[in-house]
Amino acid sequence: MYLSRPILLLAAAMLTVSCTSHSLLEEVQEVDDRTPMVFGTSVAPAESQVTKAPLESNFKVGTWKGFGTAAQQLVMDGYKVAYDADGDPYKWDYTGVSGQIQRYWDLNAFPYEFRAVAPYLDGAGISADGLSLDLSATPFRAQNLINDSYNYSNEADVQPCMVAHVRRQKEGNDYADYDLIKNTEINDAAKANATREVHMPFHHLNCKIGFRIFIDNPMPLWDDYSISLQSIEIKAEKTGFITESQTYTASNAQGLGTGTFSNNTTVNEFTLLEHGLYKDDTESHWNFHYHLNRETAFDLTPDYLQQIPQSGMKLHVKLHMHTHHVEAVDEEFDFERYLSLDKTKLEGDLFTWEPDYRYIYYLHIPNLHGHEIVLHTCEVLPWDEVQTSNIDVGM
Repeated sequence: MYLSRPILLLAAAMLTVSCTSHSLLEEVQEVDDRTPMVFGTSVAPAESQVTKAPLESNFKVGTWKGFGTAAQQLVMDGYKVAYDADGDPYKWDYTGVSGQIQRYWDLNAFPYEFRAVAPYLDGAGISADGLSLDLSATPFRAQNLINDSYNYSNEADVQPCMVAHVRRQKEGNDYADYDLIKNTEINDAAKANATREVHMPFHHLNCKIGFRIFIDNPMPLWDDYSISLQSIEIKAEKTGFITESQTYTASNAQGLGTGTFSNNTTVNEFTLLEHGLYKDDTESHWNFHYHLNRETAFDLTPDYLQQIPQSGMKLHVKLHMHTHHVEAVDEEFDFERYLSLDKTKLEGDLFTWEPDYRYIYYLHIPNLHGHEIVLHTCEVLPWDEVQTSNIDVGM
């Protein structure tokens, strides 16, 4: 029997398919599904899992597949991801923005790497080697509080942007996401899904500084007296203290959240807090009779002070207090000291401020007549965590 050439070719093709491994067929089918790459979610899972682009509702992202392998390929080159509160099914989208096209998952190309800056900045350079930010128009700035007025009250004027860095990698049959700035796994409840939404946890490049103060009760048997804080001054002293920074760069070795600030404006002494003539009455928030331990300490900086992270600062405190109505005798008390966790160290400690943390310094006056003020402790807390217990960390 004679078989035509077309029939022979068809038979050969069918034989080839029948001999192909089942796993290869599955892989081809998975790639052919062309599942789109998307950010965030329109559902409301845990707050920490949802893409949040702070300050403004958009961000700039660079994405690579096969990251760190010979097959590494750029997928999104500084894409702009825009937020739409009414977006369906996704609130964060990049398709159609500035002509950007939809990107799809390649299940043969893990790990994926996502690097982002929020809000979207033309001056943000995102590469496979790191990150560079040109912030000459809107630099990072140090914040202070002088007589109840902040030098910069708008947060965007203090911290113009934040960063995120996420990797999705295959681990056995699962696909785990890691927040590489915090070195923690995120969204682990959905790790079996290789093509789920990408959630970008953005982190602060600044830190927060706070000061609180309390005293020991010098007259425990008297209820008709008040102890008022008349004036206070707290300064950071350091050769080259950074008050403004126009450039931020971070390499892979440094980590995108702990890079280098440059093109800086510096001083040797920076006033963090200054206030004169605090209100003189007996209300509980002014009368230090009521601020007798750390739990009830008077908060000198209720909204904190944002600072550019740096190290090697000394903190110098000077304050004046006044007692009233104690057997008709009024007294004045002055205190001045460099802060140190070692109560005997008069020259002060050198303090370090790292990004995305809060530092709360508790000042303690153990004896009014001793004219002594000491640093009771410093709490170091995550920037956004609502903390109800104390975390004491020696500097």
